Amino acid sequence: EEMGKKWSSPMYVFFKPDASILEVNGRRAHIFHCANTGCKRTVRRYLDTSDATSTGNLRKHIIECWSQEALNAAKACQTLKATRPCFEQYRRSGDIYVAFGLRRNSSQLDIHKYRYLRYVCSVAIVRWVTHNMRPFNIVEDDGFHELMKTGQLEYKLPSAMTVGHDVCCVFSGTREHIRKMLKEFDGNLDFATDAWTSPN
Repeated sequence: EEMGKKWSSPMYVFFKPDASILEVNGRRAHIFHCANTGCKRTVRRYLDTSDATSTGNLRKHIIECWSQEALNAAKACQTLKATRPCFEQYRRSGDIYVAFGLRRNSSQLDIHKYRYLRYVCSVAIVRWVTHNMRPFNIVEDDGFHELMKTGQLEYKLPSAMTVGHDVCCVFSGTREHIRKMLKEFDGNLDFATDAWTSPN
């Protein structure tokens, strides 16, 4: 916590503020949790090195998960305090140019906005097909395409294979989360299946 107060780099805004310290193979390390919705990845920074305050690994993940544009915009703010208000607006709007006050040519496509919309739609599709037990190939239905592209013709819909892959990724992440939650539970748990209401 004391070390956290000294962190002023804008890079930290992309990670949850409650960084933890764990021992990994006998070495102490800070564990940073990505703040991006749906991202379960963590970034390690070992404390026994000469660059124990380096943000290099954080930057690598930001580029992979948020985009190079987001990293550059945060760097322009210079400090963590100055970055936070812009970052919160960025998360709400998905428009990096509006959030960080960047200039944009009228002919320039807002690529990151499209990435954001694709991400949100992918999450919604995964939730829909799993909660309502829809087949993955429903996303290739002509009527579905017509509905989804109404008012947004440039949007590229995922294939049935992509939806299946996304569902597997969500399942894997959820399974790991539940495994960790049950492992940390101090006590006994009883499980049973309600055969009367179960769809199977």
